Amino acid sequence: MLLLVSGCGDSPSPQDSAAGPPESPATSRRGGVGPGGDEAVATFSAVAKADNKPKRSPELQVLDRLIGAWDEKVTIKPTGGEEIKREFVSRRRWTLGGTFLQIEDAPNLIDPEAKEFQLLWTYDPVAKNYPAVMMDGPNRGEFTGTWDAKTTTMHWKGKSPDGGTSKGYHRFIGKDRAEASAVFKDAEGKVFMEISWPQTRCDETAKSGD
Repeated sequence: MLLLVSGCGDSPSPQDSAAGPPESPATSRRGGVGPGGDEAVATFSAVAKADNKPKRSPELQVLDRLIGAWDEKVTIKPTGGEEIKREFVSRRRWTLGGTFLQIEDAPNLIDPEAKEFQLLWTYDPVAKNYPAVMMDGPNRGEFTGTWDAKTTTMHWKGKSPDGGTSKGYHRFIGKDRAEASAVFKDAEGKVFMEISWPQTRCDETAKSGD
């Protein structure tokens, strides 16, 4: 089992750091799995052209729960491979005039070669769901989330260019705790990786860019 650690107190500020979910399917935070496509880019561009500081809709306010800096304890279980554990800080803030949530994971101080991870997440009022684009080093992916207010859980699904699929959830446990997990399958429907990342809010310094 590999253990890679980067704590809240060791991490650079959001202004000084780029970030860190996934690299390769066997070693990345989210696995770098998800479709790439022009449709999401077009949708995101249309949303980004809104007023500079719009009042967020009730649907976008769902993502307010994610704002801040969070300690994450990530466990990656590649099928037939060695389990990997990582601990690092995920920083989340509003950007593009408050229409997109930006997530960036702080660089892993023990593994300077770890690729950066960034994610942009918003709400699509036409499709009535939460599309996101993830960038992880050379990898790019998309997923779509649906919000369950009763269980305070975001369920999401993704699809990769090679036909693989992913499915997961992010459940909030009170104001300062959450748990998340995901399963990744190849084009033949076989599970090749599972990831879980419980998290605890560690401060509010990333609450900026709104």
